[in-house]
Amino acid sequence: MGDFLYPPKHYEEHEHLRNAPIEEAACQISFPPILRINEGIDSRMQDLLSDFPIINTIIETETQINIQATSEIITTNKPAYQFSTESKFDSAIFRAGSFTFQTIKYDSWSQFVSKLKKAYEAFVTVYNPPFTSRIDIRFINVIEKELFDPKSGRTISDIIEPLFLGPMEGFQFEENSRIAYTAQLLINNDVITSSQINYGFFMKSDPDKFAYLIDTDVYSTKQRDKATVFEDLEKYHNYAYDIFRWIIKDEFFNLHFK
Repeated sequence: MGDFLYPPKHYEEHEHLRNAPIEEAACQISFPPILRINEGIDSRMQDLLSDFPIINTIIETETQINIQATSEIITTNKPAYQFSTESKFDSAIFRAGSFTFQTIKYDSWSQFVSKLKKAYEAFVTVYNPPFTSRIDIRFINVIEKELFDPKSGRTISDIIEPLFLGPMEGFQFEENSRIAYTAQLLINNDVITSSQINYGFFMKSDPDKFAYLIDTDVYSTKQRDKATVFEDLEKYHNYAYDIFRWIIKDEFFNLHFK
């Protein structure tokens, strides 16, 4: 990776968002494939994950192109096992090569880590992967149209930093506006950690509802001992928070989120 590391500023208050606009948070930890997971989930997982009593088998389709065989398309169906809470807000998904924890009701980083750690420790107890090969942590922030009220006289430039506005700088949403703009930015957070940021405007399911998206995936492909995962996750979470603060103007952040 290059020497230009972003975001340019780091913040201290990583845990104290009021009204955090996070619609979904997820962590995926990859490891060398454990092939016996494809044959069925170990029954011990049900005992260890009593907080996740709803169990479903999901068949996921993987498509590959075999270039050596005249671009033959090879499709493989592989099982994944989803353990969910009764509320269905939180779920842990186990595959032969990865473990994912996700929530659609994010309260705080400390609560997220507590649930993630319980599911991950159950997995490590039963399957004991030799090491982890990749970590991804993803936050999907959605700032909705209510913050772009035309009656406020506020433009999008009062909310979002210029670097993340593209052609929308100075735009003020009117009642019947129909416009969308999205972009992607890849950055280096440090010499072994990168982030993919998808950002911009889109229409939510309500056709009259604008929103601004900040979808950040912080990841590292460094091979590491499974016992050090949570030390690195803390750092990656801080990077994701710094990116959110990099995009949102300080004045708007202090008024709506701090």
